[in-house]
Amino acid sequence: MHTPPLSWKELPGPRLVVRIYGDSLSMPRDTEQISPWQTYPELLIANLVANSPGQKFYLYNRSIGGATVDILHDFYINDCSYFGAKNNQIIIIQCGVVDCAPRPIPKKARTLLGKLHGRIRTPISKLLHILRPLLLRSGIFWRLTDEGQFSTLLCRWLDHAERNYSHVYVINIAPTTSATSRHSPGLQDSINKYNELIKSAVEKRTGASLINAHSEISKSDNIENFITHSDGHHINMHGHFLYADLITQFELARLKSQINPVEEQQMEITLK
Repeated sequence: MHTPPLSWKELPGPRLVVRIYGDSLSMPRDTEQISPWQTYPELLIANLVANSPGQKFYLYNRSIGGATVDILHDFYINDCSYFGAKNNQIIIIQCGVVDCAPRPIPKKARTLLGKLHGRIRTPISKLLHILRPLLLRSGIFWRLTDEGQFSTLLCRWLDHAERNYSHVYVINIAPTTSATSRHSPGLQDSINKYNELIKSAVEKRTGASLINAHSEISKSDNIENFITHSDGHHINMHGHFLYADLITQFELARLKSQINPVEEQQMEITLK
C-alpha cells in the first residue's frame, strides 16, 4: 500500500535552512575531480546532521561562477522574497577574489574582447596572458570592484541579513600560490586589502562571524595542500573539507548556545 507523504507539520524536529552565496569556489569542479557532494556546502550539511541529532538541515547553494559581490548581493535580495525573513535560516557569503584580482584591461574591454571572433580574440588573449606580469608590475591594472564599492555592498548585505536571519558567516579570501603571484603581481596584496575590508565589516556586527580561511591555509607549510596548483586560487578537496570544518565549529557552538540543559544532555547521550 502506498504511504502518503508527510505534511510539513508532521516533519520531525527543528529545521534550519542554510543559504550559501559564493563564486566558483563554492561549486563542484570537474577538472579537479570535485563532485557536487564533495563541495564544502554539502560537507557542511553532513557535518551538522552528524552532530545535531533531531535537527533537520536544508541546503540551498546559490553560488555563481565568476560572480562579484554585487551580483551575489542582488541574487540574495531576489531570493529573500521567496525564502522570507525567518530566524531558522543562516546565510553564508563567500566572495572577493573575483572582485579584487588585478586585471590588465578594464571590464568594458574584456566584454568587447569576448564578443570578437575566435580568430581575432585568441591571439589577443594569448598576448595579454604573456604581457600580464609586465603590465601589472608597471601599475597598469583594473579591478572589477573597487575597495569602496566592495565595502559598501558587503556592509549593506550584512546589515540586511543580520536583521532578518539567525546568523551570517563570511568566508574571507584564501591566499594564492607563489606561482600565481609571479604571474599576477599584486594579487596577494589585493587579497590582503580586501580581507581587511571583510574583517572590518564583520567585526562591526554581532550577528555575523568571520570564517578566516586565509589564516588557516596560510599556516600550512604548503598552500597547495588546500589551493589548486592549476590556477592558484580555487580550493581543492582538502580546501573544501577545511571550509566545511571551520563553519561547522562556529555553527555547532551557536546551535548549542540556543538549547536548554535538558536538550543538551540528551544530545550528549545520543552522540555517545
